[in-house]
Amino acid sequence: MDMNALIQLLTKQHEELSKKMDQTKHELKIEIKVEIEDIKKDLKISRQKMENLEHKMDNIEARMGQQLEAREEKNMYAIKEQVQHLEDKIESERREDKINLKNDIPELRKQSEHEQERNHRRQKATEDKIVEQVQYLEEQKRRIHVVEDKIEELQHTTNKSKPSIQSNQIHITCTGGNNSENIKFNGRFSNPNEYLKKLRRIYEKNKIKYGSESNDQEQLYETIENSMEGSALQWWQLNKDKIINWKEFEEAFTEKYWNQEIQRHLKQKIDLEKYRSEGRLSRVEYFLERVLVLKSMTPSFSEAEIVGILTPHYGEIIQTAQRVQNLCCIKDFEALLQREDMLDTQKSLQGRFRPRQDSQ
Repeated sequence: MDMNALIQLLTKQHEELSKKMDQTKHELKIEIKVEIEDIKKDLKISRQKMENLEHKMDNIEARMGQQLEAREEKNMYAIKEQVQHLEDKIESERREDKINLKNDIPELRKQSEHEQERNHRRQKATEDKIVEQVQYLEEQKRRIHVVEDKIEELQHTTNKSKPSIQSNQIHITCTGGNNSENIKFNGRFSNPNEYLKKLRRIYEKNKIKYGSESNDQEQLYETIENSMEGSALQWWQLNKDKIINWKEFEEAFTEKYWNQEIQRHLKQKIDLEKYRSEGRLSRVEYFLERVLVLKSMTPSFSEAEIVGILTPHYGEIIQTAQRVQNLCCIKDFEALLQREDMLDTQKSLQGRFRPRQDSQ
């Protein structure tokens, strides 16, 4: 086969192939258009379905909103009915209470007046008894004075008639308890600070009394030795060579008799104590004695702390009164204790002394 024939054959095949490709392209375009149309239809249908679903959702939300509003309105109506019922019930009970109170007021007033009258009579009878007891005590005191005067007259007459017996009589004299020049410390005093204060006053007085001519150290030694006895005097004799002035004595004395260990022991002792009405001290005396000790401690306690420490020492009545009246000052709590002591004295007078006829 020659070259021209081959070229013609190839050209013919190429044309046929081109025709087939064009036909295939046309067919593909037609198919793609059909598929696109189908897809558009499907999209349109889907869009329509979505719109339908949205309409349905809107309708459901509207119905639910209407149902909720109806239910809320129903609940509100029920609540209002209940509130109104309760208000009517309360108002009815209030009217009944007012009526009952009005009916009870005259009876309560009568009872109150009767109770006041009875209390007044009791108070008047108590006051009359107290007056009688005071009069009776005054009469007894007057009689005691008369008897004492008679005894003194008899003693004077006897002494005059029997001068030889005078040498065998024993005379008892009492010194005043307030003599600040006569203090003694034996090492067992519960409040050494009070002793130091009194001793300091005596020491200062002696310095002024004897003037600057006297030896200050000798004056200090003499003042201390005259105020100590027992184990305290022994301690002073052992330690006085180390002390040359008042400041050194005060420091050494405090270290020995008022150190932290002693204060802690006294504080524990006070915490464990309770006031006993049958003891030798009244409530006020017991309170003030411990106040002096607590005030002398270092670090010092405030008045409120002191009252708080000592209040539990007394009975429930005093503890309640302190708590209700909020007594935080020493003076106020002391006044409360004084009133209780006076009540005890009054009861003691009423119970122990009775008016009786004079007997010879």
